[in-house]
Amino acid sequence: MIKRLVIFLFGAAVLLTACSSSQPEGQSGQWSEQRIISEAEQEQQAYIVNREEYDFFKSLYEKDTGNEPDDQELRNLIAYNHAEFYLSVLLGIRQDDSYEGLKQEWEQENDSRSEKLKSGEVFYGPSEFEFLSYYEYIHSNLRLENVEKLSQNADEQMDSEAEAYFEEHKEDYQEIQSIKCILSDGEKKEEKEFTYSEIRSLQKTNDALLQFLLNAEKGEVMEIQQDGRLIRVEFVSMSVTQKQYSEIKSTVMQDYIENQYYDGLVNEIAEAIPISYETEE
Repeated sequence: MIKRLVIFLFGAAVLLTACSSSQPEGQSGQWSEQRIISEAEQEQQAYIVNREEYDFFKSLYEKDTGNEPDDQELRNLIAYNHAEFYLSVLLGIRQDDSYEGLKQEWEQENDSRSEKLKSGEVFYGPSEFEFLSYYEYIHSNLRLENVEKLSQNADEQMDSEAEAYFEEHKEDYQEIQSIKCILSDGEKKEEKEFTYSEIRSLQKTNDALLQFLLNAEKGEVMEIQQDGRLIRVEFVSMSVTQKQYSEIKSTVMQDYIENQYYDGLVNEIAEAIPISYETEE
């Protein structure tokens, strides 16, 4: 419970504003699971995986796990990966779901960076991407972008499921009001109540103390240095208020999709879209 409180305090703004940049327009309307799978099942033409793509994901699997995959493990990885990119196209986030399309995008990005470098323009990141690092850069954001877009376009069924998820995880959606502890330096002892604003400020001034206060049990002790003195901090209690679903619907919806909905959806898409391997004899 306590770990989730940290996310709620300091991460909610990020969750609510993620992926707000302009993106390609996708099909309009709400996206139910049934509609998404129906779209995937209507794909008549198989997605073709050539030897280069097959070998790329083989290398990626070995890099990430330290093991060599068997053929079925590799095919599962390729199908899941393609399903994520397919979903992003369906939702209007990306324009191409293919490996070749990503390679072209990578080349265009490197050309753009080369031109900026020649003109002296300042930009973020490397002067040139290796393809693997570009893939990892794009793919690392893909799940977040898909979850955000699904959340923004959830239908009534998904809203009901997210509310049921909230009811099962209410403890995760409590807001800290204050934390009480006892401070002592060997000479005097006093009770200290950290207010909401003081707790937030600790993120910048003393993260170690913050983590202790957020995760400690009653009676647990931490020692800190302050103005040359050793201060003993004993945790006493935490005061919280329960948030309601209507107040934090967007955050809960994203949590539900991320934790319970997304992987199952992507796997269903992967099963629905036919894949042909040019590596087969």
